[in-house]
Amino acid sequence: MRLRDFFFNVLRYAAWLLRMPASQSKGAMFTAYLKLCIKYLLVVRLLGRKPVSEKLLGFDVAFFDYHSLIVLFEELFITEEYRFRSETPSPVIIDCGSNIGMSVLYFKKLYPGARILAFEPDPRSFEALKRNVEGNRLSDVHVFNNAVSDREGPLEFFSDGDHPGDTGASAKRNVAWKSRQTVQGVVLSTYLAGAVDFLKVDIEGSEDDVFAEIGRSGKLRLVRESIIEYHHHVVPGTDRLSSFLGILEANGFGYQISGFCRFQKGKPQAMMIYAYRKENGWQMMTSEAAS
Repeated sequence: MRLRDFFFNVLRYAAWLLRMPASQSKGAMFTAYLKLCIKYLLVVRLLGRKPVSEKLLGFDVAFFDYHSLIVLFEELFITEEYRFRSETPSPVIIDCGSNIGMSVLYFKKLYPGARILAFEPDPRSFEALKRNVEGNRLSDVHVFNNAVSDREGPLEFFSDGDHPGDTGASAKRNVAWKSRQTVQGVVLSTYLAGAVDFLKVDIEGSEDDVFAEIGRSGKLRLVRESIIEYHHHVVPGTDRLSSFLGILEANGFGYQISGFCRFQKGKPQAMMIYAYRKENGWQMMTSEAAS
């Protein structure tokens, strides 16, 4: 990453933090962020060292790349892309695409009593996820070295083999990725045994298949809220967004969408979809789906 871009991001996210309402966590968040940025400049860029662990907001965090750690911290702890309001202090959360587990740490910071199922197919990322859960003694967190899919069994999985912890690793092939391996796929509906307060999905293009499967199973109606990073045109020339939104609508969800990039005809585009259960009838629907 160029230093000019790095400084721009630092100023942008520092300004974001300063605009946050005053709270007990604001000072700690700002201090943690500045510490990360300063250490990146002095230790990583200037001295050329490569730390693989860091103390953050009371957590011991294992990771692979310091710049990627800062990006995850910005997305999860500063802009809080996956923040949701729970009606219970111990919400049930399913995290699909946990990577090294920063999202799990965020959810536990937000709701210490949360019960979490975390799925990560990449073996190296999974080992970091496991270390971050076990090393911080997180209770009620269950981790699975699996790719959520629309079918059980072995799947091809692609990543940039030169960069462990690659957040773009996917079961959808990309010609730029150098590494291919076999991982075990599982169907998400198997794990939807009761009401789910929040479903986080960041699985790099497999979300169409996964939501089609849990929609067919009737288990999608057990979910109250979900935030999905949707990957439009992850397969060039394939348009499935309307079908994906149709699944949400057919299962009683409203939604809002935010885009991430400029218009580029035919190019991949990531967007965030916030899907929320329309309140009237949710209790009835979860009871019917569970029975």
